[in-house]
Amino acid sequence: MDVQGSLLPLFLFLAIAQRATAAVNITIGLIQWYCYERYSIITGSLVSNFSLKYDPSIYDLQTYAGAVYLSDVAVSAAVEIVNRDPQILPGIHVNVKRFSDCGSYWPEVESEFEGKTAGFAASVLSSQIISENTDVLGVVGCEYSTTARAPAQQFSIHKIPYASFGSTSPRLSDKINYPYFWRPLTSAGLGNHMFQLLKTWKVKRFAIVFQKDDDMGSQYAKDIVDSLTSQGMKLVQSIGLLSTLSNEGIGYAYSALKRADARYIIISGQTLFTTQIYYSLASMGLIGTNYVYISYSSSTSSRDLIGSIQGVEVYEKFPGMIKFYSPSPNSLESLYRKYYAMVLELMQTSRSEFRFLMKTLFEWFSNQGLGLEADFDSAMMLLMGFDKLLKSNPSYTPDLLASRKLQDHMNYTLFQNLGYNGLTSQPVILNAKGDLNLPYIITYYTGDYSNTTVFGETDMFGTSFLYNNHSLPVFYGGSSIPPPDGPPEYEIVEIVLNHQHPLGRGILALLFSGILICFMANTFLIWFRTKSIIKRSSLIFLVPVTMGAFILCCSIVFFYNTATVFSCSARVWFQLIGYALIVGSVIMKMNMSYQLILSGQKINKGYNPVMTVAIPIVAICLTQVLFLLLWQMFPYPRKTVGECMSIPAPPPPPPPPSSSQNAPTPFNSAYQLNFFVVCVHPPITSLQTLPLLIYNPLLLLFAIGYAIRTRDVESYTGETAFTSIIVSSFSVIAVVIVPVLAVSPAASPTMSLIQVCCIWGLVVVTLGSLYIPKGVELFIAERARRDFLQYGGSSSKVIRNSVLSQEGSGIGGSDGDQSGAGVGRGRESSVLSGHKIRPISIVASVITKNEGRVEAKRMKKLKWGKGYKERLPVKSKSVGAYPCCIKSTNSILYTPWFPAEFVLVHIRERTWILVNSVCQSIAFSSEKAKVTEAGDTLRLDFPTKHGYNAATIKVQFGNGAEMAKFRDYFLAPTIV
Repeated sequence: MDVQGSLLPLFLFLAIAQRATAAVNITIGLIQWYCYERYSIITGSLVSNFSLKYDPSIYDLQTYAGAVYLSDVAVSAAVEIVNRDPQILPGIHVNVKRFSDCGSYWPEVESEFEGKTAGFAASVLSSQIISENTDVLGVVGCEYSTTARAPAQQFSIHKIPYASFGSTSPRLSDKINYPYFWRPLTSAGLGNHMFQLLKTWKVKRFAIVFQKDDDMGSQYAKDIVDSLTSQGMKLVQSIGLLSTLSNEGIGYAYSALKRADARYIIISGQTLFTTQIYYSLASMGLIGTNYVYISYSSSTSSRDLIGSIQGVEVYEKFPGMIKFYSPSPNSLESLYRKYYAMVLELMQTSRSEFRFLMKTLFEWFSNQGLGLEADFDSAMMLLMGFDKLLKSNPSYTPDLLASRKLQDHMNYTLFQNLGYNGLTSQPVILNAKGDLNLPYIITYYTGDYSNTTVFGETDMFGTSFLYNNHSLPVFYGGSSIPPPDGPPEYEIVEIVLNHQHPLGRGILALLFSGILICFMANTFLIWFRTKSIIKRSSLIFLVPVTMGAFILCCSIVFFYNTATVFSCSARVWFQLIGYALIVGSVIMKMNMSYQLILSGQKINKGYNPVMTVAIPIVAICLTQVLFLLLWQMFPYPRKTVGECMSIPAPPPPPPPPSSSQNAPTPFNSAYQLNFFVVCVHPPITSLQTLPLLIYNPLLLLFAIGYAIRTRDVESYTGETAFTSIIVSSFSVIAVVIVPVLAVSPAASPTMSLIQVCCIWGLVVVTLGSLYIPKGVELFIAERARRDFLQYGGSSSKVIRNSVLSQEGSGIGGSDGDQSGAGVGRGRESSVLSGHKIRPISIVASVITKNEGRVEAKRMKKLKWGKGYKERLPVKSKSVGAYPCCIKSTNSILYTPWFPAEFVLVHIRERTWILVNSVCQSIAFSSEKAKVTEAGDTLRLDFPTKHGYNAATIKVQFGNGAEMAKFRDYFLAPTIV
């Protein structure tokens, strides 16, 4: 057992040696700033004697040489982990060749080197890797973006994948020019992350100072400016300075920023440039509680070590700068522990001996976002990509790989998703630009050397920002409240009367309620068009008035939303056409009432209301349209303009700092300047406006005149009250509201709402005065009908003679019984269905008082089918008058004016005859009625208390028997 135990290490060594002997060797290149390494031997760009063993006398970890050394160790750790893992690239051994992109060491390199060795990298470095070292299948490296541009493009042309852990310029995200270039780093899109923070602080103005001769600085500046300005922020100053800063350049930047009154200043450039700019501007006085400086970590490499200028600790003297970092790796991940152990092994340093370095460097790097995780992940992903390629096709052999026969398949897409959980991200998935999407950690410099404190972070796509729990930023001066982004600024805002504005919602409410009222009025008119109450007003009047009210209501639509040339013209058209229809109809209605009742003129046979009412209404409207066309077509620079409304009071001062840990409330320094788009019309004195200005007031004056002249007609027809109300409402608008609007500010949204309210009020008053009384009258009439048809007492029943006809004669019983109706005391009476009764005439009188005497003057005599005979002889207001209507023939609006119902009712101890004409219902009691028979005609005279006959009704029957039945029924008393 002891022998076997002692031989086991030997067997393992032989197995490993055999595997190494049989393995295919491939090589990757590592590009770094080996010009910092004093003891390195460099031929062209190839480094030949680099040692991974840590020697403090050679590698000072506080310098750039130490940063290069640690980066090399991280890459070598990844290569060694792969070489020892039988699952990754089995049968293949990976070697590393090192290349310097800045040549050999020179004594002043630590202070003079600024990464500007693009010529050397493009000529010497690229050619050595592409042509002389053909065993190099891919490269990883850290170069300044300015230097990396040429090698990255040349490597893409020759199909050599390049994984960068230092070149972060957004320019390199262009996959057309750099299809073989990729990186486990964030790049393009930083501006979106900055926007989320500035949006949270309600910042709308910013300035940027960038390193214009550095590709990373200039390209990041472009990305930031494009992102912020495209999302509504205002760039107040953009200043590009050379890497070698001069007093003139610093002075120019200071003056430009002061002149623009920039408060939020973004610095884009390499670490040294950022520190120098910040220190210089702060030293000149551009620092204080009103200023916020923002920058970013140029990469995750350890070269972000510069925090002092001329012996001054910049971030200790001027704390408060905001900085964006990529997140640190999770040191609890198993890969991190494997990586750390491999680093210790390669450096040949024990854990106890390296404890100080672990605490002061690796953890410090991680806390600052300066760790070496991207260096490690770049190498791991490059080799895992080779492994993925070999496993994707059985014909792909290690020999083909080693001989550069598989380079066509190695663009950035091969490495996009390897299923690799790395140190930078778990998993590491590259986006379509070959970059890594990561959240940004946002910190501020505390004033303790160059230490920072995290207070928030964005999501990986730059779409949100969240404060960390119990963390707030601390700006210069100690405040956690973001300062204003500049002087008070006028924010110009258009007031639009839409659904988002209270007045706009009010306009919508008035519009829809007005349309509903018009719809209800139109429905009422159509539904009850055959009723006497509608016929009395005449459809030829009601239809155009209702139509005009609807058109007037529709003009409200053009007050909604922003005014345009079309909507401004449409308002005038709809308002004036609706006005012409309403007022014109009222004029002709009152004119007809005057002619028929008060003029004293004889009405000729064949009187046609169409000629009297309809044609003049059409003429009035056509005249209005003609004047509107003249107004619309006359040359005038018609347009819409916006006028300023008001400037609100300045915003309140910022609140005092709160002791709570909630997010601070940003200070808003913007004034709001509102404007409202108004209509511009030709002046009222212009030739195209004068016809409208003269014509429409004349219409209103005519309407007022007729309203005064026909005031007595109400006593006879009840048809002038609503016309007077309509005319009065239009008069109030014309005399009171219009002058107020004329002298009020034209650009006031409130004035627009007042106009809409006036239009709505005219619509409501017009339709309400027409249809509400008619609806009430119909309701009362229907209720009276139901009351008459109820039983009188316990045994009496209302007997009615329903529909009168001009055809035939006779009285039939109820339920179709034509044999007559019996009348008896103490029992119910039958219903007479008088389809055979034909009234002959009705004579009505006007009861007047003349010098104390009551006289009955016969007003007119109306015979069915014979037409009008006599006119009303008096014009004075009468007492107790029951006029009948005038017959109209060939009318599209009126049916012949004979009574629609002839009703006999018994109510308690009295019999009544109801004659319901189109115009009016007349009730006569049988108590004092005088009945005269003449053949088959029954004459009923109804005298007044003064002995005069108020009315005479003649009813013709088919035979004497039917007439006798009717007479007996009429004269029979009713038992209560």
